[in-house]
Amino acid sequence: MSHPAYKNALGRLNSFYQIGAYDNSIPIDAVSASEAKVYQTFPRRYPHLSKYATFKHGIRKLYLEFDWKHTLHFWGVSNPIFFPPRRYVGCESFAQLPALDGMWLLLPRQWPYKAHWSRGHWGLFWDSERPCPRMLHRLIYEQAAKTCAHYGVEVYNIGPFMDDEEEARFWVLNEKAIKNLREKQCEMELSILNAKFTPKDLRELYEECGGGVELSD
Repeated sequence: MSHPAYKNALGRLNSFYQIGAYDNSIPIDAVSASEAKVYQTFPRRYPHLSKYATFKHGIRKLYLEFDWKHTLHFWGVSNPIFFPPRRYVGCESFAQLPALDGMWLLLPRQWPYKAHWSRGHWGLFWDSERPCPRMLHRLIYEQAAKTCAHYGVEVYNIGPFMDDEEEARFWVLNEKAIKNLREKQCEMELSILNAKFTPKDLRELYEECGGGVELSD
């Protein structure tokens, strides 16, 4: 899937609710419309509003194949004069795909032509006269390894790499990122237990106070 196709697919699928999956899944008043908007924007943060899920929220797998420019933009590789345009749909869009659990990533293969290279001011990353695909791949897959781990997305396959050493390096980075994430989650769970509030207690408190706490003067 190219980047324009990815962006268009997210926008199109977000226009249709999963009718029939839940009761009252279509907003009918200002309150439900507000709740639906909240879930569309932050589905991972407010899973209890999943009755307003759209087809976009049901995406489970992705196969991404972008050119050099879009791949760098998508994974957040930038410098002061090389950055994505406004409202660019990058890897942060994974935050709005709560069902996403796996992906295939095809790294750019076509050699970046010098003329196209110089127009994009990409030389700040590397030698603009002789761009190195190995370095470009590293900039990309280093970000991909951390991002996929952060959103709990398993990488089924990625490539082609320049050689086996680069591929092995990616899997080490990805495994390390997953391990660090699990350690942070364990620390968070431990802090909750130390505060004598379990996740169940927090959910009950949220329901009892209608989603917020009113503070006295």
